[in-house]
Amino acid sequence: MASQQAYQAYAQNKGTLVPGQAIVVNRFNVQVERYLSQGNPTLFQLLRHVLTHILGGFAHVYLVKTATPVYNTTHHVLKRIAVANEAMLTDVKKEVDIMVC
Repeated sequence: MASQQAYQAYAQNKGTLVPGQAIVVNRFNVQVERYLSQGNPTLFQLLRHVLTHILGGFAHVYLVKTATPVYNTTHHVLKRIAVANEAMLTDVKKEVDIMVC
């Protein structure tokens, strides 16, 4: 439950998804079930600060659900990545391309 406490500690921040929230990812409608991060809130807040202000980005990982199966399952993991500039976005797109291959 530490991950849920960490999630609640920053859930009010812009861009954070909340359980029950429905979003569209490409052509898929998904509903957020829960946040999957680990660690205590103090450590997470420190890491978020470092990643945001020094490296320029950070990610949140969620368990999401689709109404109909995709690749024979309705449960999926969504990694939502925030980036600070176009160069970082290009790197993230490369990571996604590699994961899809």
